[in-house]
Amino acid sequence: MARVATIVPLSPLDPNTAPRAHADGLSSHQRELEDLMSTFSRMREEACTSFHPAAHEYLLRALWTAAFGAADADAFAPSTERWKDLGFQSEEAAKDFRGAGVMGLHHLLAVVNSGRVPLAAAARAGFPLAAASINATAVLQAYFGVNLRVASPLRRSARRRCPERTLHELLLRGGLQPLQELHTELAVHLWRVWSERPRDLMGFPAVLDEACADLHEVLQEATAAAAAWAEATDAGARRAEEVGAAGAAA
Repeated sequence: MARVATIVPLSPLDPNTAPRAHADGLSSHQRELEDLMSTFSRMREEACTSFHPAAHEYLLRALWTAAFGAADADAFAPSTERWKDLGFQSEEAAKDFRGAGVMGLHHLLAVVNSGRVPLAAAARAGFPLAAASINATAVLQAYFGVNLRVASPLRRSARRRCPERTLHELLLRGGLQPLQELHTELAVHLWRVWSERPRDLMGFPAVLDEACADLHEVLQEATAAAAAWAEATDAGARRAEEVGAAGAAA
């Protein structure tokens, strides 16, 4: 079974760049909690921002150029059959963002710009990249609880609950950027699962369920590793303080 290759956002925190709360101990717990709540609020605000043509058409234009090339930039149109070539369900691309909002557009643009899903090969294989990416955004929004208005596109039996520790680790790393990185990994993994056993659109729900189950498993493993690393680091810091205090007393 193909699995998500890497989950960069949940790798162990560098002690030189980690939030000071890890180094300062319990005295900074309140500040850390306030920072995490602020980060979560920003994520919710971004996740609940709807697409508005006047405000966000520049992102749609950027997606068009990234997908179809600078030579075709002047052919941009908000409504055209060409959007379906990228895997949109409608010829009016904006309609597909009604659930995931402008975050879905940001995420899709990041996937296309990454070059990790070959657009021509995806089109030949019938992989609906845009729809897959937007569904991945909706899954993550529901998983992390940042958009209560969006319904998870996963079948009920495939839905997973996000452990508090996983959300905590995501927030410690800034929230929005690691969420986008997780989305890219999930979108790429969706393409990988699809390309292993090409299928038609009727088979997409099964692909989404499988890929998201893989992501949940890897996130749990990464979170456990990060937690163990943090506990070891804290224990080492306490031991160093004890040794220092003993030396000073002597």
